Amino acid sequence: MSVEPIYFGDRELFGIYRPPVPGVPARRHLVVICNAAFHEYFKIQFVARQLSKELAGIGFDVLRFDYGGQGNSGSDLAEFTWQEDLDAALAEGVAISGARHTSLIGIRVGALLATNCDTPLHSLALWDPVTDGRSYVEQLRKVQERLLEAHRNRAGEGGREVDEREILGSIVGDAMIAGLERLRLDMTKAGSARRLVVLSQPDLRPALPPSVSEADIVEEPFVCQWELPSSRLLFAHGVIARLKEFLQ
Repeated sequence: MSVEPIYFGDRELFGIYRPPVPGVPARRHLVVICNAAFHEYFKIQFVARQLSKELAGIGFDVLRFDYGGQGNSGSDLAEFTWQEDLDAALAEGVAISGARHTSLIGIRVGALLATNCDTPLHSLALWDPVTDGRSYVEQLRKVQERLLEAHRNRAGEGGREVDEREILGSIVGDAMIAGLERLRLDMTKAGSARRLVVLSQPDLRPALPPSVSEADIVEEPFVCQWELPSSRLLFAHGVIARLKEFLQ
């Protein structure tokens, strides 16, 4: 079977399922990639695709998907449904693959969702995790303000009025904001799952909660500034290698 674009769930979520490469022993192990969101979603797309290819190349089934109101998925950002979207992605991935084991890789806000997942996991890996939903929303608003300032400087007095509910091109409802702000990273929910936290920016370490053990953390630096609105992101070879090594 080749790479398969799919739509699933009540909210018409878009996903890309990648089975193990033909000729490679299948592990019967599903890895769901919980993506970044908003402007960080665009930064990470090439890396997430390459990570999927390399995991499939060593026998994993891989599903990466877009949350509702993001990427190619349907719906909007009026309500906070991303946790349910992750549950739907896990169910869909298991149904397609027939996997006996399930693991999650959470990238940025995807790490918050992954650590709040109630599904028993084999392994849980987080990459530069957002640790606090309220701080994350504040960061998004700062990025929005930078973009608006640049827009005003270019457009002058004739610049477009921006809906106060808009964040980085999306209209975001109060319920969606409240749902994000309630999230906290808590590794204790992972239970007996194997755990890894990859930090490509060491200055993220102080924000990690006590539930993250020093034994869980590895540093794999590369140039990335998540807080900037630019979509620029250098290819993270080292991070992909760390994640593959951990899951094997």
